[in-house]
Amino acid sequence: MAGTRTVARVARVLCSFSDIRPEWGLADLSRHLDLSKPTVFRLLSALERDGFVARREPTGAYRLGPTAIELGARAQRANGMASAARPELEALTRATGETSSVEILAGRETLILDEVLGGHLIGTSPSVGTRWPAHATSTGKVLLAAALERDPTVARRLAQQSGGRLRGLTPCT
Repeated sequence: MAGTRTVARVARVLCSFSDIRPEWGLADLSRHLDLSKPTVFRLLSALERDGFVARREPTGAYRLGPTAIELGARAQRANGMASAARPELEALTRATGETSSVEILAGRETLILDEVLGGHLIGTSPSVGTRWPAHATSTGKVLLAAALERDPTVARRLAQQSGGRLRGLTPCT
């Protein structure tokens, strides 16, 4: 199943780009993925040809390219839940002055589908597409509780996916 393995590797390359790490050099990405430099170079070259990644001159570092941006924007527009929730988010933000968001459980993480910023200048404001460990956020805990109510095996799968340990992000998680 070489084709399936290649697709999985391409997905890992693309998912390596994040808000925290928007650019990667070849050597660092190769180490991060635990793949050889020639393999990562071939994957990046194919992704670059189709615009999924782009190289920044003069450093040669790779970042997500215009095709990835277009695909992400298209996915966001096509998401029915985010579109349906938007008027309610706007009303909630107007009523409270606080940032409101709609999030889903995506494996062990919560994923922000949409948000409306409140009027406060100070505070955290993660953006659409941000993922957080579900066990470490208030929204994630609510989503996990609802998932557990529907399917008690969720806890076992979450523990298996995280190697039996959930990493604390603060002294209280």
